[in-house]
Amino acid sequence: MRALGHLWAVLAVAGLAAPASAAATDLQATPSTFASVLASAKGGDRVLLAAGDYGTFSGVSKSSMLTIAAQPGAIASINPSMTNATNLTFDGLTIKGAYLSGARNVTFVNNTFTGMTRVDAIASISNANVLFDRNTFDGINMCGSCYEGRLTIRGYNNAAPVGVTISNNHFGGGGQSDGIQVIGEAYGVQIGPGNEFANIKQGSFTAHVDPIQFYGETHTTITGNYFYGNSTGIMAGDGTDHALITHNVFHTDGEYPDQIVIGGGSNDVIRHNTFANGARVRIGKVNVSASVAETVTDNVITGGMWYSESQSTTGFTVDYNLNRSGTGAHARARRSRHS
Repeated sequence: MRALGHLWAVLAVAGLAAPASAAATDLQATPSTFASVLASAKGGDRVLLAAGDYGTFSGVSKSSMLTIAAQPGAIASINPSMTNATNLTFDGLTIKGAYLSGARNVTFVNNTFTGMTRVDAIASISNANVLFDRNTFDGINMCGSCYEGRLTIRGYNNAAPVGVTISNNHFGGGGQSDGIQVIGEAYGVQIGPGNEFANIKQGSFTAHVDPIQFYGETHTTITGNYFYGNSTGIMAGDGTDHALITHNVFHTDGEYPDQIVIGGGSNDVIRHNTFANGARVRIGKVNVSASVAETVTDNVITGGMWYSESQSTTGFTVDYNLNRSGTGAHARARRSRHS
């Protein structure tokens, strides 16, 4: 031990010892000082915002994670509109809307979203590590130039996982917009676990109002979410590709029993879900072509299956479900409580 200590002393004298890491710092900011404080902040620091509106934020890139958070008790609002931002966390803010393109290592946690948010998963970046966790997306109406999702993941025919995870959030409270929309053949978006989709109702709205809508996706995982009091659940009438839908609970309020709608699906897996209060699974052509190679196994489906538009089940695997019809060699028909 003495020899080791002597070695470190020699290295220190020679200027070769590893330097001590700089301690992270909490920096206070107001709307008027935000830009200068942010410029001086280092990776690992926290920039704590006083109450106020911080307007449009074009983003920065730091060497390690920088947190932008509200000061205790403060209501601070911001509109991130960022291209190629890196290593940023937004915590406990009011997000008036957001746009990300080419982002890496960006986290939104504990925020209240009041406007539409879009993530462009550009083809040159994979596994971007963009996370939305423990936020609320309630009562949001779409704008005239927006996609329909309160949170839209826009792909560009990606060939590898885009690295976007959406977990433990609340989507609900009315509003004319989808909860989440995945479009442009975005690859490998993960929705769940822990999201709640509640009271997203079509009503008299002209735009689609679905908890989740696909309009071109591939290899999306939807797992461990709770859907209740909505008009629909997962609307995928325009095609799916290798979607994995597992360990979710769908509780229909009876307005529209089809809680998963797939048209033109290919190699999707629906497994270990519960469809309560008469909720149903619909697979067919819907808006495009017939579905192929679909798997529906090990679910509780109180409303049964509906194969629409004369959908053939050739090549499907539908078995081991507890459902109204008992479809499948090992399935079980659900009995009425009066039988």
